[in-house]
Amino acid sequence: MFERLSLNGLIALVSGGNRGIGYEVGRLLQKRGARVILTARSESDIKRLEQEGFIAEYLDVADLVSIKSLQERLKKAKMMPDILVNNAGIGTMDLSVKLSAEKWSETITTNLNSAFEMTKSFISHMAKKRYGRVINISSVLSHYPQKGFAHYSASKAGIEGFMRVVALEYAAKQVTVNSICPGFVDTDMLSLLGEAQKAQFTQSIPVGYMASAEDVAEMVAFVASPAARYMTGECIQINGGMYMR
Repeated sequence: MFERLSLNGLIALVSGGNRGIGYEVGRLLQKRGARVILTARSESDIKRLEQEGFIAEYLDVADLVSIKSLQERLKKAKMMPDILVNNAGIGTMDLSVKLSAEKWSETITTNLNSAFEMTKSFISHMAKKRYGRVINISSVLSHYPQKGFAHYSASKAGIEGFMRVVALEYAAKQVTVNSICPGFVDTDMLSLLGEAQKAQFTQSIPVGYMASAEDVAEMVAFVASPAARYMTGECIQINGGMYMR
């Protein structure tokens, strides 16, 4: 069983790998044997990741030119990924009536459109190899509505609809496409919540605490492995029981 969890010989690309879930995913995939490429938007983050032993690349997932440039660089370097983790995203909080068209568009572009463009850029290589894993970081909020998150929930629900179609299209090529749906994870993104609101959300979690980024990374590492070869088109809930409420 442990051999089936090994990622030796595989290349993994994780967007938004400079911190939070993306960083912990990168660390665990590397520990399991993969050559890991983490993306970031700042030069200081790229240098730090390189010092920690990762391959670090610049990427702005909201910019199609940036995505195409990354694809060309990785193809030239013979580093096209076998595992793609679409993790980069943004989250803000606004009631629907106060939500601007600009904020809606920015969220959809960064969270949903980027998953489409990244998948389109790298999945053909996986199909040719007859091995591939596309893993999208979605959210429990695409299933479990909360006030103030209409744009975020819409972007994540869109990812899941897109994911199922691509999973169907590439199943015969031995490429699986799945989404991980974390609940509330204790990362920097939750800084938009006040302490009182964090406490309120924590009370809604049956296990009694928020997930760590490492909890999510463990699930990603399993889905990325040969052990998960028969699972595709799934939205995997990892939310401490929130979805039972």
